[in-house]
Amino acid sequence: RKAVFGSNEKPRQQSESFISCLWAAVSRNPWMMLLILLYKVKVLLEYLLSEASIGSYTESIVVILLALVLIFSSAFREYAVRRQFATIASLDEDRKKYRVIRDGKLKWVLESDIVVGDLIQIDRGITIPVEGYIIEASYDLQIDESLMTGEPDPVRKAKLSECISKREALKSESSICNYTDVPSPLLLSGTRVVCGEGLFVAICVGENSSLGKIRSYSEE
Repeated sequence: RKAVFGSNEKPRQQSESFISCLWAAVSRNPWMMLLILLYKVKVLLEYLLSEASIGSYTESIVVILLALVLIFSSAFREYAVRRQFATIASLDEDRKKYRVIRDGKLKWVLESDIVVGDLIQIDRGITIPVEGYIIEASYDLQIDESLMTGEPDPVRKAKLSECISKREALKSESSICNYTDVPSPLLLSGTRVVCGEGLFVAICVGENSSLGKIRSYSEE
């Protein structure tokens, strides 16, 4: 299944290079670069006008070196912090597990090992790891889709038969309703379970899921 439908492994996030951190430090402290530039001009003019003394050269060089040390130390600190955050995020992803029914057995499976066709337990508070189709759901199952759709209110989810029944009931009442009045049997990756429980089958994983496509677009 993994060979046919793809893997759910996420591409490793590369920590930003030291050069990018250095540029960020320079951008945050433009006055420091201005100071360095001014002292360079001062040294150059003194040299050209032959008015420079050893003391003035020393003063200018010390100021320039101090400014460079401050900028590089700021960049090193930011670079170290970003690398640490990237490592922690990578470890968290590697440890995230879900309750999955595979080959008729309930087991804990790493998010990266989920494949199309797995039956995944829906529990309150979990983040939906892949695109899915609900086959069992409690009446109070609600999903926060704000990350993917911008919808601020939780959206009710149900299995297909209940969705159809609700739609037909609203049609017979001839009442005006919102699209959220009819529950949906589809789950989007990256959304979060607000309440309720159930079971869904994985239908899209990895780069084929909504979250995977967004991640691919953002990296282009």
